[in-house]
Amino acid sequence: MPNSVVLFSEPLLSTDFTQYTVVGPLARRLTADFEVSVVAPSFGPEVAAALTDAGVLPIGLGARFPPIRSSRDEIPSFMGSWGRDALRQANARATEASLRGTDPLRVNFSMTNSARSDIWYVQGRPLAPSLRSVLPNLGGAVGLAARGLAPAVGLVDGRHFRRMASRAGRLYTACRSLAAWYGRRGLTIDGQVPTFLPHPFEPTTAAPRRDYVLVYLGKETDMAAVRDLIATGIPLRLFGGKSGSYVRHRLGGTPPPHVESLGFVSHDALADLYSHALFTAFPFTEEPFGLVPVESMACGTPVLTYRAQGPGETVLDGITGWLVPGRKEFVLAARRIADRGYPAGVAAACRRQAARFQLETVARRWTEIFRAHLEDREPSAPATAPALPLGEFDRGAVVAPNRQLSR
Repeated sequence: MPNSVVLFSEPLLSTDFTQYTVVGPLARRLTADFEVSVVAPSFGPEVAAALTDAGVLPIGLGARFPPIRSSRDEIPSFMGSWGRDALRQANARATEASLRGTDPLRVNFSMTNSARSDIWYVQGRPLAPSLRSVLPNLGGAVGLAARGLAPAVGLVDGRHFRRMASRAGRLYTACRSLAAWYGRRGLTIDGQVPTFLPHPFEPTTAAPRRDYVLVYLGKETDMAAVRDLIATGIPLRLFGGKSGSYVRHRLGGTPPPHVESLGFVSHDALADLYSHALFTAFPFTEEPFGLVPVESMACGTPVLTYRAQGPGETVLDGITGWLVPGRKEFVLAARRIADRGYPAGVAAACRRQAARFQLETVARRWTEIFRAHLEDREPSAPATAPALPLGEFDRGAVVAPNRQLSR
């Protein structure tokens, strides 16, 4: 099958799972150029139907996981899938059996399937260092279990990761900083392909209020920076599945009057939140790419984040947001932006930058890489993004912060 591509994935039990938003839309788009299959340890019925309806063949590996209740159950299913392969190579063996007698281009989008692949798209660091980075944010029984298991996970995961790398032909990452991290550990990275926005985001208003700062809270959030940001008195709106429990447990139950905890919000509601915010604050501990900054920029709202990892590459300092080296500088910058505002041209620059991460743009890059591999040639260089007109930020109107922010 010279025009056939199979994507390896983590368990796809729900269309709300993050891994589905990475693999599902791309697989559908690739059907315009290839015969596409997706291999996963298990599929939820809704996912299997969505892929089949799009002309994508789902190939399950027979794994069983507990019934899911929400998108948060993606973590237990990931850990179960990791254990299957790290301890027994069960996913790898089942994949080889499922693909026996065929010869598709094998593209591994997972961290829990060590089957042979032609291309491995490494979207983050291995499990052990990623787990260490989020341990401070894990409380209760989950935190205790994670801390107790971390040393054993490190030993097993090191062997599992080396096995995956040895069985991959070419390696791609989502950003340069991740490539550099792996390069320091002896791996050769062949290039970068950015993550795409799985959902459409655009401004919802032509007259944004700019009367609050939007903050995402998740397992990768630098919670100490958020506490310091709260202490400034700047009006904040917190969103994300963890935001409610964070406010209750870290701030004594009731948030201060200037802090609104929203919890999980729909994509439509989130687009409106981005659109009206003065800026989005995104302090993090571990973020190999970071969709939140790109979503915010797609809505015309700049981002304050750290000069590191994925967000340090997607956010253009002084153009589509502000990059700072650490927590202290983060809080000082937030106060300064809340007091002074920023040039009006930033909103247009944000939208232009976010266009680089649309599905169609990223799918075209993958199509070129896949065709080059199938034709035994080097892929052509990616198109250079058009230069942003930096001069427009030296003059003209200013986005003034709402008086609630600057007082």
